[in-house]
Amino acid sequence: MITAPNFVTEAVLQAIKAHAVAEYPREACGLVVDAPAGVLYLPRANSADAPETDFRISPQGFAGAARQGTVLAVVHSHPGGPAHPSASDMQGQLASNLPWAIVPVLESPEHLGHALAPLWWGPGVPVDPLLEREFVHGLADCYALGRDWYRIERGITLPDFARPDSWWEKGGNLLVEHLEAAGFVRTDEPELVGDGFIMQIQSTVPNHVAVYVGGGLILHHLANRLSRMEPLHRWRSHVLYRVRLADGGKS
Repeated sequence: MITAPNFVTEAVLQAIKAHAVAEYPREACGLVVDAPAGVLYLPRANSADAPETDFRISPQGFAGAARQGTVLAVVHSHPGGPAHPSASDMQGQLASNLPWAIVPVLESPEHLGHALAPLWWGPGVPVDPLLEREFVHGLADCYALGRDWYRIERGITLPDFARPDSWWEKGGNLLVEHLEAAGFVRTDEPELVGDGFIMQIQSTVPNHVAVYVGGGLILHHLANRLSRMEPLHRWRSHVLYRVRLADGGKS
């Protein structure tokens, strides 16, 4: 489960889902606005060249919403999936610095056009419990779990970054590059709580990270599994090296 921001009322949620169904098989898009009458969902026209696979809210669409109140979030649907953000979705969210939501709309014959609960991410979205999360690429994956551990345990917000589907299969090295950019350095010193283990699992590049939580345990999240704590020794054979924030994560 990925919890919605606290400004999302049941009426807003139902309006979002109804719009996603009404626009199927096109991507629906809209804005959540804090208006004088209360928080509203405002459907916007999708002006993308290929609205079945992309969305675009015009500057006029944003301006019209802003005249009604403060824009709180950006919403769009994914007809037929995927039930996670694309790299361009993640880039758009980071550029806007607003919460975003994706509404997956099913395409199976028995559930054709049925909208699922929106998936939320970005500033102001509550942090879900670290254990027993369902895996969602880009939102509830190994790096997201590490970011949330640092937010909860150390009060540190690590930078997020856009992650294409199966980036490790294309020779990417995103985890290493972004952990280094966030201030992590390799270490051979005795293990400390908060250290990260860089791993390589069925891949030619490092593609997994786990957080050391003490007592010989790591916290991590693999695809198709719930997030969990496990003994480090079970995963030693996959570990390439260990990283630590340059200041020890104490800032």
